[in-house]
Amino acid sequence: MEMQLIIADNETGATTTLLRNGLEWSKEYTSWQQALDDALSLNLLTSDLHHEAESLPPAFPYYGLTQAKSRQLAAAGFTHHHALAA
Repeated sequence: MEMQLIIADNETGATTTLLRNGLEWSKEYTSWQQALDDALSLNLLTSDLHHEAESLPPAFPYYGLTQAKSRQLAAAGFTHHHALAA
C-alpha cells in the first residue's frame, strides 16, 4: 500500500514515520544515516532517493511516498498507532 514517508532528525538521532489513512508506523534511530540505511534495506527508498536524502542540509526532513506493508513494518520493529488529528 502507498504511504507517506517522513525521515526526520531529532535531538537523539532520527525518526522514520509512515502514514496512511490516519494510521502511523514509526521507528527511532540513533542517527540520520542509520534511518536512511534502514529505509534503503526495507525498500522504502530507492538507491537514488537514498542519495538524494543524504544530500539534504542538516535538520531538513525527507518527505516522499513509498510502498510498504504493515506486516513488513512490524517485522522491522516499527510501532503502530493512530495518527493524531491536526
